[in-house]
Amino acid sequence: MGDTHCGFRTVNVLTACARRAIDVDTQIRRVNRPLPGTQ
Repeated sequence: MGDTHCGFRTVNVLTACARRAIDVDTQIRRVNRPLPGTQ
């Protein structure tokens, strides 16, 4: 949802899509990896 505008070749849109991908990747890592110091 909401990723259809990623097809437009606009610098701002591409940057927003890249940021979203980075945020999702960060959240996934946060969930899968225990916090440092918890081990």
